[in-house]
Order: sequence, then structure tokens, then C-alpha cells
Amino acid sequence: SDVDGRRSPYLTVWHRIGDAWKVVLNLSIPRQEESEAARDFDFWLGDWQLSQQIWSGEGDDFESYGARSQVRRISPPGALVENFEGKVRFFWLGMEEPARMRGASVRVYYPDAGEWRIFWMDTLDPRFGLPFSGGFFGSVGAFSFSERPEGIPPS
Repeated sequence: SDVDGRRSPYLTVWHRIGDAWKVVLNLSIPRQEESEAARDFDFWLGDWQLSQQIWSGEGDDFESYGARSQVRRISPPGALVENFEGKVRFFWLGMEEPARMRGASVRVYYPDAGEWRIFWMDTLDPRFGLPFSGGFFGSVGAFSFSERPEGIPPS
């Protein structure tokens, strides 16, 4: 799209389902001006080996599962994509045993709203749902699920 004669980046994410490809996310990425907030997730760029601590659903017990994550910038600054792979067991989904999960997130900073939006999908639910939104306050990131922000098409 054009804004004041400048082109805004556009992102389309495709997902293979069986033998067919399906568009699962279309986003117009807002034009970014150089700002500190648009670089809030720069610390996360790179390849990561993760040690997840997932609540077991019983008392104060947590289960440890390994995972890996690759995070890349897709439009400097203010837009990132993550590829995630690891084992998980979410008791709240009725998972009796750990299972391998692959996932992806797209994180975009919206300067007019002053917030980041985090879109997520994984092999347990292979579609992008409504985003989490929020930002960083000092050294703490706070992101919550909210109503559909303006400009985000229905799933």
C-alpha cells in the first residue's frame, strides 16, 4: 500500500495443509520511523536453545522441556518472525503426554497505537488467531489478548 507516496511492506504467510497451500495471515506492516519502541524485540534476534518451564497443573510443580527458536527481522525495524520447535505438555488442553510442537509468531510494532501485536500459530492449532497486544514498561513486557485491533481481518 502507498502512504504519502511511500510503499508500506506487506506480509503474507502461507501454511501447507495436506497437498494444498493456504494463506493464513495477511498483514500490512505500518511504516516505521526510527524509534526505540520499534526495536524493543531486537534483544531476541538470533537462534536460541530454550529450556521451557510449563506448569504441570499441580501445586507449584513445573515440567522442563527443551525447544529451539529462530527469530529474524522481516522489515527493519518493527517486524519480526519466529520459528519455534520443541516438546510441550499443556494440561489445560488435556495432553496426557508431552508432544512435539512446531509454531510461528509474527510480531509487528504499530506506532500509531504505540503497541506491539503478536500473532501466533502452531501445530496444535494451525491458524493465526487474534493477536496479543502490549509493550515494554521498563524491563517488563506485558502482552494480553484483546478485541480485534482495527485493520486486522477476521480469521
